[in-house]
Amino acid sequence: MQRNTAETFSDVLYLSVKTNTKIFQGHIVALENGKAILANKAEGLTIVGRAEETVVGGNINVKRGVFLYENDTDNPLNETHILKECYIKDSVTVTADSTSTSVAGKVIGFEDGQVKVEFR
Repeated sequence: MQRNTAETFSDVLYLSVKTNTKIFQGHIVALENGKAILANKAEGLTIVGRAEETVVGGNINVKRGVFLYENDTDNPLNETHILKECYIKDSVTVTADSTSTSVAGKVIGFEDGQVKVEFR
């Protein structure tokens, strides 16, 4: 039996920010215990996407999609990583090194020395 399943706009999430936490526009946002924080090199974080505004506490809009981030100079990503996972080094840098960190997203390509990262 067919079903008319409605589609809703879900590329932007509205999330609660961890108390007294500052998140900068354009940085990678993660969830820690259900609250938004700046992505950092830590295990077990759920990576959400790109911060659409700078906030301290309160709530934040986070966009999912494909965005350009810095490539780690110590453990850089390259063409062999396309369509594979990359990892968080800090809130603006992704790396090939999976040690003691969380998955950032999927490498889609490269542009001007930066990595195209898909957050889905």
